[in-house]
Amino acid sequence: MSGPLLFQAIRDSNREQLVLLLEQAHANVNHTNANGTTPLILAAQLDRASLVEILLANGADSNAQERLELGGNTALHYAAKNGNREVAVLLLSHGAQANVQDKLGRTPLHTACRYGSPTVVQALLSKGADPSSRDYSGEPVFCKSAGFTPSYWAKVKRHEECASLLPPPQFYGSKQISDFQLVTMDALELTLNIPSKKTMGGRGKGKKTK
Repeated sequence: MSGPLLFQAIRDSNREQLVLLLEQAHANVNHTNANGTTPLILAAQLDRASLVEILLANGADSNAQERLELGGNTALHYAAKNGNREVAVLLLSHGAQANVQDKLGRTPLHTACRYGSPTVVQALLSKGADPSSRDYSGEPVFCKSAGFTPSYWAKVKRHEECASLLPPPQFYGSKQISDFQLVTMDALELTLNIPSKKTMGGRGKGKKTK
């Protein structure tokens, strides 16, 4: 019963209640909900650095991962998304794996580059994050091999400070990424994220075929 109370204490940002549950009620610090979310993952997702510190001090698993079919994010992915260097450093210092991949094959370094957090990029690189790691998206027509590197995402999202910390992405035909390529890849990403008509529950307006 104490597991759900941990989540509520984190949502309420209630440090005293969290400590009470962990140290006196002996709540399971690695309790998971139906999504595979742990208290540590939730605290990182909600950007609660002080709560992350308490959870780690009480044995929270820094490498816990949400269910893969629901995204497969770790606390470090959320720290990277939020651009919270303090949380990222806390997690890394407690053994969080810098090269863990989510459902799309993206590491925390990919995420930090997508959301434009150079301080998190630096923290990840200092702990061995692989700048050549490729995610599961992409086509060989654009890249030398399928999948995009963190530097690709930094460039396509126009986060130049992040890009400057990494080796340049490799494209066919040119060592420089043209504006055309950037616009094309922006459009590709948008297309990949548009739900189908079946997903939206709608129907096409075209004429019925006999």
